[in-house]
Amino acid sequence: MLYDFSPEDDRMSISFSPRREPVLIFLHSPAALRVEFNLDTSTLHLWPSPGAGGSPDARARDFSNRDVHLEVFEAVTLPGCGLADFEGCEYDPWHTELRFSHQVLHLAVSHDAAELLVWAEAPQAVEVVTALTDTVRLASDRVLRVEHSERGKSFCFALRGPEGLGLRHSPKPSPGNKVYSRGVLPPGRGMVMGLDPNDPTDRSDPTDQPDLTEPDPRQWLERTGAWLAPMVAAGRLRDPAYPVLETMRRLNQRGLASMVDHSGTVRASIKSIYYLIWIRDAVFAAAGCVAGGWPHRLEKLCEVLLSNPCHAKGPGVPEGRMFAQLIHPDGGKYEEDGIFYVLWAVFSHWSQTGSDRFVSGGRGKLLREAVDWVDRRCFDAERGLYGGHFADETPAWGSRDHGWDYVTGKPLDGGDHIRAAGGPVTRSYDIYINTLMHSVWSMWARMTADSGAQARADALWEGLRDFYEDRKDGLPAYGDLVLRDGGEERVYAWGPVSSVYVWALTLPNFLPLEDKDEVLAVLLKRLAAEPGMHWNNGLCAAVAACDPWVNGEADGVSLLVRISEDAMKPGPWHPMGGAMPEKFDAPQGNLYHDIRPQAFAMGAWLGALASFGLRRLPHGLALRPTGVYGGIGGHEAFGRTFDVDFTPETDPVLRINSELCPHSLQVPEALLCPGHNALALGGRPVERPLLLRSDVKLISVEVHGERICYTLEAFGSAELVFEGELKEVCCVGDDGGPLDMRVTPREGRRVLRFRAAGRVAVSVNKHDGEGTG
Repeated sequence: MLYDFSPEDDRMSISFSPRREPVLIFLHSPAALRVEFNLDTSTLHLWPSPGAGGSPDARARDFSNRDVHLEVFEAVTLPGCGLADFEGCEYDPWHTELRFSHQVLHLAVSHDAAELLVWAEAPQAVEVVTALTDTVRLASDRVLRVEHSERGKSFCFALRGPEGLGLRHSPKPSPGNKVYSRGVLPPGRGMVMGLDPNDPTDRSDPTDQPDLTEPDPRQWLERTGAWLAPMVAAGRLRDPAYPVLETMRRLNQRGLASMVDHSGTVRASIKSIYYLIWIRDAVFAAAGCVAGGWPHRLEKLCEVLLSNPCHAKGPGVPEGRMFAQLIHPDGGKYEEDGIFYVLWAVFSHWSQTGSDRFVSGGRGKLLREAVDWVDRRCFDAERGLYGGHFADETPAWGSRDHGWDYVTGKPLDGGDHIRAAGGPVTRSYDIYINTLMHSVWSMWARMTADSGAQARADALWEGLRDFYEDRKDGLPAYGDLVLRDGGEERVYAWGPVSSVYVWALTLPNFLPLEDKDEVLAVLLKRLAAEPGMHWNNGLCAAVAACDPWVNGEADGVSLLVRISEDAMKPGPWHPMGGAMPEKFDAPQGNLYHDIRPQAFAMGAWLGALASFGLRRLPHGLALRPTGVYGGIGGHEAFGRTFDVDFTPETDPVLRINSELCPHSLQVPEALLCPGHNALALGGRPVERPLLLRSDVKLISVEVHGERICYTLEAFGSAELVFEGELKEVCCVGDDGGPLDMRVTPREGRRVLRFRAAGRVAVSVNKHDGEGTG
């Protein structure tokens, strides 16, 4: 047998339950159809959410979720396709092949309908049971169609097969009884089941003109492949040094294309325990896709997020509109970090398109209300810091969300709270919530030109910098935790929950931290040395955050390859090699952490892979020499498409559409075409100073004799990082007057900071010298 559940292997033992988990395989379609094949029972379970892609109300697309779901038929069984005969799985998010000792079974989803196609390579029995509430509308030798009523709505479920299926149905069942149907699927012939798109139940005669077209597996796969082709081409690798990375890129991209529904939303995972629509998970996945050169349905996600604010109310919390745990108006925990993730998505759209549609008018008012709600809930004026009530999903002791599952309303045993060595934690003044709120105020200032928002970010940094400057083993403090007994405890890496600590250091931010590169290098080394049980999205975020020009790419490459190789191995309870797990080396069979495929890990992985050679900046792109791949094709960013060629040499010069651009690795707008652009790193020596990256828009780089002039568009606070010295630097604002600036030396680099809005000219003298590249 394929799986040996040995009690001697700690990772295979199930300590949380006297029974093991069932062995499950998952697929999903963008028409919001969840597919689960249970190998223990040989059954298929199909959960559709018919509202996905229609109404922006999250309750429509969340009609099937973790706790309440619509199921197509009561039971669909494929006898003989069970765990006893299972030999393995060739997993693909759109077409998965299951191998049994006597059979090969194929499952394939559709991109435009909530339907599953099933076919087999040997004759295969199929057994279907309708629910008690189903009304049979058509029962023939090829078709079973029923009308199903649930929660005040009617649906049409259908199974349609080829000639020769030979469906037989219960003879004259009594009214209100279930109907049992059985047939045998001929080899290589397709059978479709799901929501019937051609027969709405409001017709006077739903049995009229049934669709008897025989499903053709070859045509089905060709149609799916044609739809996916332009998506999978976005960000493709050329000449990868590690083939597993291109394989994983393709699977992750195909996987997210299946999991992100037509409305732009995504469940954290297809496994039922995480089949809810999280704000954090959706935005993490979307932002990773953007950084990977594939801004898949970002605009639609922003629409859904802003159409579904949570209406907070109840004892101990301020009333008002905010963004919480879930994309839902009244469900989930009141997690205070939601506003960061919503603004991250909106900021990505704004910087990508230049459109202010999500920050103006009523939407802008909503976003500001949500920011102010977190202020009222969390800001401590005496400390100058935010005191949060969560560590990831875990609430503080005694808080509104302690002791309850706020999706179902189910009471918990009270053990679900943040803990420190001193006991239960009631408030967390930590690096996570404060770094995120610094980013919130910074992004808001940039998008709205609100000087008051920038002042809030500046003031918050004055309180937050103490955590960043208090180091142990090179890493900042986690924060100060207030305990139930009134005491206070400062904790360090990794804190009570490691995920938020890693995210605090690696999520995009605008902190004026002088040694940011050094801190990130220490973090990545620690994670690469001991990645076990860290979230894969956090590991990937650390890879993406660490600039390989400064710190090299060895640690990041090693970690990304290990994550990919771990993902390619099929798990015993979820035997889908190539489906990205939630955590690195998680205990197999664990209900909450043996999770795959995991959407926000897949998105973060795509962003990390691109970052070795093509780094997404707040307002542009920067190239890096890399040995990970020879090129990237079809990278979509800022309304353009880029093909990029790299060199592993340490002193490259940027070339844009065949024109040399010395003195910058950030791509200047003036040299770009409206559509397709070719970027390359040549092999000639770099001329210094060299702009490595910035958080401003780079318009042009011009050389006039011994002076280099960088023309920029700034959005308030500005940071530019150069390789080499800055000799006779001059900073001039839009009005022609000089700007106050500060230049900080950092081990062969110089960090230039100033404040301005609009066009800025930075000029410096050329020079020769060694750098750190």
